[in-house]
Amino acid sequence: MTLREIVDDVELQRVTVLKNNAKRANQQLKDARARLKMAKAKQAMLKARFTTSRD
Repeated sequence: MTLREIVDDVELQRVTVLKNNAKRANQQLKDARARLKMAKAKQAMLKARFTTSRD
């Protein structure tokens, strides 16, 4: 294996790692948005229940 081939292989591995990191970060963002949406829905439900029970 020549030095150039080694460098190319290392670069490809690095790019693969970066792509995987980006995919993981994107999935974490989607998960966080879903949790936020669920929390907001729960908050709205509790607020509606509280408002209804006060009347």
